[in-house]
Amino acid sequence: MNQPIETWLTAVAYSHSQSKSTAYQYKKNMENYCKFTHTTPNKILTEYKTTDEKTFKHKHSQLIQQWISKLFNQKLAITTIRTKIGAIKSFYKYQSLPLGYIPQARETITYHNRDIEANEIAQIIALSPLREKAYYTLMAQSGLRPCTIEQLQIKDLENLNNEQTSYKITVPQEKEKGKFGSHPTFIGNEATKYLKLYLATRTNLTPNSLLFTAHNKNTPSNTKNISRTFQHTAQKLQKTGMLNYEIRKAKPSEIRLYTLRKFFKRKCKDMGDEDTNYLMGHTIVGSNGNYAPKNDEYYRKRYEEKALPDLKIESPIPKEIDELQKQHKQEMETIKNQYQNENEELKERLTKIEDLIIPKRNKYEEPPPEYQKEMEKQYKDHQKETIKHIKWLKEHPEELKKQKEQQEKQNKEYDKYLEEHPEIAEQDEKLHEEYRETQIKELQNTIKELQNIIKQTKKTEKQK
Repeated sequence: MNQPIETWLTAVAYSHSQSKSTAYQYKKNMENYCKFTHTTPNKILTEYKTTDEKTFKHKHSQLIQQWISKLFNQKLAITTIRTKIGAIKSFYKYQSLPLGYIPQARETITYHNRDIEANEIAQIIALSPLREKAYYTLMAQSGLRPCTIEQLQIKDLENLNNEQTSYKITVPQEKEKGKFGSHPTFIGNEATKYLKLYLATRTNLTPNSLLFTAHNKNTPSNTKNISRTFQHTAQKLQKTGMLNYEIRKAKPSEIRLYTLRKFFKRKCKDMGDEDTNYLMGHTIVGSNGNYAPKNDEYYRKRYEEKALPDLKIESPIPKEIDELQKQHKQEMETIKNQYQNENEELKERLTKIEDLIIPKRNKYEEPPPEYQKEMEKQYKDHQKETIKHIKWLKEHPEELKKQKEQQEKQNKEYDKYLEEHPEIAEQDEKLHEEYRETQIKELQNTIKELQNIIKQTKKTEKQK
């Protein structure tokens, strides 16, 4: 990199954004401009020193306007042209070079992408490689930028082995774009599931290992490659008619990698703009640096209650159904505890009945000595076999992993079968309900019979 460019980009990074992607785009735009004008940054600086200011201003203003005309004729988006011209004007500004009039495009916003829905993300994930599955679900459920995700390390992520509803990602300040400080964000169990499977394919992991790497390497993942894979997968679905969106040539398509971040922001609307922007690493609009962040557990609770139900991807459940499921689970726990208590009472009553009916000498009669010896021998043999099996598993972890993968494959196939045949799942649920009702009726009849036995027993005692 030559000295003027290096000085310029360092000054931009110091005063605005430390983003590597911004520096790359600025440098690339300056190279294209110099190629168009047949000059170099050094020649521009030398020309300023050897030319009067009025002539310099007029000439270079005309050059920039000619470049605007070329970009416009290429039918680039207005915002794209504004960005490219902004980079060139930045070079002149930071080098204290004067410019004449430069046309300013009217402030307009062109929305190149549309909202993506959970079922559409699920279709893309289903056709994606394992690393991309983990990447896409993490981005959709955390709202992080791709340039931030590629810098994350395993130590930035909460322990995935804990059973909980959400998992925190702590984004250090140096890994966030520009002036944004350190902040937390969270992911749900769907992203966690794919992360576990992906990390299991890698070896020699340490807390300092990158969360995502290039294939079979320890270098950072390439965001362009991941974005390209996302677009190719979406295009396959679009060609088959499973995904409906517009693919534009030389312009961003309606569905692209960044729509996952937009998905997060849209689904977190119940959290409020300030909390959502904070988790995404955005500047809090209107705060002027006065926004006071809360503790991480405050954001976790808000995320789990207000955002996560809407961020479910593979099996999105409406809030009403989700609440009903929670209520049903609580009711089932109450019924379970109730029957456990009744069962304990029945055991006590049966013990009293046995004391009255069964002679004590038969009830507490010990088994023969040879029987006891045989039971002890079987117990010791079982212990030896268990220890032997555990030792073998430690020596052959690949077999345990293979069995686990087979089980997961069978579970996925069964889940897929149930999705394709909802009538089977419905029938299974109906049978479970009928079985439960039958069990309740049988238990109630048993209680009545035992109550009758107890009454009869009491009458017999009185007669005696």
